[in-house]
Amino acid sequence: MLGFNGIRGPQLTPGSVLVIPVDPAQGPNLSTGVPADPVDPGQFLCPIAGAPIIQQFGPTSFAIEPPFGGYLHFHTGIDLLAGYGTPMVAAAGGKVTAAGPADYFGIRVEVTDSFGLVEIYAHMSQVAIAVGQEVQQGEKVGYVGSTGLSIGAHLHFQLEVGGMPTAPGPLIGC
Repeated sequence: MLGFNGIRGPQLTPGSVLVIPVDPAQGPNLSTGVPADPVDPGQFLCPIAGAPIIQQFGPTSFAIEPPFGGYLHFHTGIDLLAGYGTPMVAAAGGKVTAAGPADYFGIRVEVTDSFGLVEIYAHMSQVAIAVGQEVQQGEKVGYVGSTGLSIGAHLHFQLEVGGMPTAPGPLIGC
């Protein structure tokens, strides 16, 4: 488990978030034979190359954010600034497990990889893939919008492990 997460024993501390592999073997696990997982676990592409991050993961004073983890306001993903209709790509890849409207996310896509990691792309103007479809890291998933609880065109990108929002760490290309 520690090797899979790229950490050593001394780095394991209370509160550490670990990914528990769902698949006993790391890709390729798509029916096409193409790896569904990032080339290197923990290495995620920026869904919109070169886009500035305008809101980080974590506690915030932005009152529109709901409470979470004991904080009055908590941002459960990162927001990337981009113009309406800008294409976005899969940060990791896997199988599309949800697509369409979802409360405050507006139009969203969820992609689940073989490790159980869920990527959520929210506030989209349009979806470019369908539920059940297998997508590779870097493949188009949809277009930037401002649907749901949003105050302007941007992408809300969220990762979940075991149903819990997780900080994505550095994104390659942002």
